[in-house]
Amino acid sequence: MIPDSILNQIQERTDIVELIAQYVPLRRAGRSFKANCPFHNEKTPSFVVNPDKQIFHCFGCNVGGNVFGFVMKIEKKDFREVVEQLADRCGMELPKDKPVDSEASRRTELFAKANRMASDFFRKTLLESREAENARAYLKSRGIDDATAEEFKIGFAPDAWDALLKVLKPEVQDALLERTGLFLTRKEGNGHYDRFRNRVMFPILDSKGVCVAFGGRVMDDSTPKYMNSPETEAYVKGRHLYGMFQGRKAIREADQAIVVEGYMDLIACHQAGVQNVTASCGTALTTEQARLIRRSTNNVVMLYDADKAGEAATLRGLEIFLEEGMDVKIVRLPEGHDPDSYVRACGAGRFRSELSGSKTLFEYKLSLLKSRYGTTTLEGKVKVANEMVALFQKVKNEILRSAWLRELSKELSLPEEALAAEMRKGPREAGPRAPEAQGEPATPIEVPLIEKQILGVLLELPALAATAREELRDEDFKHPLMRKIVMQLFEIGEPVTAARLITLYQEEPDAARVISLACAEADILADKKKAFADCVAVMKRSRFKNRLTSLRIEMQEAERAGDMSRRDQLMRDFNELNRGMRQIDEKK
Repeated sequence: MIPDSILNQIQERTDIVELIAQYVPLRRAGRSFKANCPFHNEKTPSFVVNPDKQIFHCFGCNVGGNVFGFVMKIEKKDFREVVEQLADRCGMELPKDKPVDSEASRRTELFAKANRMASDFFRKTLLESREAENARAYLKSRGIDDATAEEFKIGFAPDAWDALLKVLKPEVQDALLERTGLFLTRKEGNGHYDRFRNRVMFPILDSKGVCVAFGGRVMDDSTPKYMNSPETEAYVKGRHLYGMFQGRKAIREADQAIVVEGYMDLIACHQAGVQNVTASCGTALTTEQARLIRRSTNNVVMLYDADKAGEAATLRGLEIFLEEGMDVKIVRLPEGHDPDSYVRACGAGRFRSELSGSKTLFEYKLSLLKSRYGTTTLEGKVKVANEMVALFQKVKNEILRSAWLRELSKELSLPEEALAAEMRKGPREAGPRAPEAQGEPATPIEVPLIEKQILGVLLELPALAATAREELRDEDFKHPLMRKIVMQLFEIGEPVTAARLITLYQEEPDAARVISLACAEADILADKKKAFADCVAVMKRSRFKNRLTSLRIEMQEAERAGDMSRRDQLMRDFNELNRGMRQIDEKK
């Protein structure tokens, strides 16, 4: 957890105008700066940067935020990465996180050290040991050169029961040896032995480049061909991707991630000059892995084996990426080939040509269904249509969904209206909220104008906060997010900049948009104090009016019940509110 004080210092030392000008040309427009938005296509500039408040907002695609939010969106990085980047940019050193559980922290450090020592041992063994001659010959036969082996720290686990154990035993307590994932307990229960033996070793790194696990491959036809580390406290399979750390820069530059199945597939791609690749380590793709890719790009190409298992894996992955709102394409290699075998058999040039011929999700799925059911009969067409419509229900982009419906209608010679009606029968499957896609406007957040003006003026004139706290109630704010933001502003009890307030809501993109929009709209108010007073009056009058209506009903009920004492008290409350209403009206 990074302290607020550190985040505030980073924002204070980072000029948002200077930062954004590195990505898009800005021109002054009064007190602010304008540009064509970098997040969607437009001809007339609607992207505004406010140097006083250190925020940005686009009126075209409804995106807004502070320095952290801008870099997160334009470079597709997570919050921690951006904080580290901006801290480095302004010469600040971030404090190390204080562990909540010191024992757990010590174990995490120990496991990291154990994996690092194991990786070094495997690498050194491959480079120097006579026992690794077969491994070196095997890698050469697979076309893996020394530079690639070094980049991925490929190593070799010798054919011995305790080669790694001898290295790590002085560093790791016996009770923790098996928990590292590197060792197994002997059946007799009296000691441990190496999990990986006589295998080529592939270290798996996390997003920070720390080794958290290994994959080991045999060099002959014995089974199992691959052996992976078990899940440990440091490694959960569904949260990591092989090669993501090495490939993330290329993925961001290409704005596309190619997803393959195995270690050798990924390495073959790298050697073919295609480096924007990551691998699922032979396991089914998970939502967490899709989100890990989404940090770097919204565009994915699935490149799996052309067998039935590969086809099934591809379809599972497509569903996950689709539910995450990502753009997915598919490359299906010729029968009998995976990326590794294809590169070795056909060369890097033909491999890159195959990649350029990727199919859309629509084309791929339709082709599979046609070959499965056929379309020469009405029954086959209906089966194809039903499965395609089920897929369409997961597409969040209305324009794309409409285009696919039209295309499917032509392909199957079925009425578009019938397909659309079938799709509308059930609600689209619920899934995680899709990120705002570059090039598509985010859905506007409908917040009452007076609520936006209240927030915008309070952030510019914090001296009015005392009046707002005294005059307004949480029920006066009808939009739940705006209510939450303003109430937190009241709780803080000290002047807060818009940029700092946005940072407090780093996990809620909608909050950043609401805050930046409120500030941008408040900028155009000629008399901010008068606008604030008018908004407060309107809110109070609305609250009084609603209460007067309730009091009338309560007085009638008290009278019907014969409770004159309660009726008289309600009458006094009613008259008091009426006087308050008149005072509000007289101030206009």
